[in-house]
Amino acid sequence: MDKSAAEDVPVAIIVMRVGPDYVLSPFFAKSDGVLLVDPGKTPVYVANDIHDLETLCRLVRDADARRLICGFIPHDACASLQSAGVDVRFGSCAVSIECLLAGFAALPTVQGTELNLRIR
Repeated sequence: MDKSAAEDVPVAIIVMRVGPDYVLSPFFAKSDGVLLVDPGKTPVYVANDIHDLETLCRLVRDADARRLICGFIPHDACASLQSAGVDVRFGSCAVSIECLLAGFAALPTVQGTELNLRIR
């Protein structure tokens, strides 16, 4: 994999475990955890044991992730992370983690609104 923009900063990916592998989760607070991918380091999995919005948002913020890839995100969580400077993007759960990271720049951005989330 060549160097891409997604490899320049820490990326958090909301995942579920499938045996020893990780796939993008279609859930947010009910996801299995967060895979933290930091350039030059081994990816780290952090389990989501509490399963609530604030705890998962805190995991992402505490990891200093500047980018987030998720299959779904509630408005409050999106607004919280965006206000902390996190670039939130939607990905397809049918795409591998490696492909999501490599194609980060092409993933749709999430724009939070009071009524819904819009993909741009």
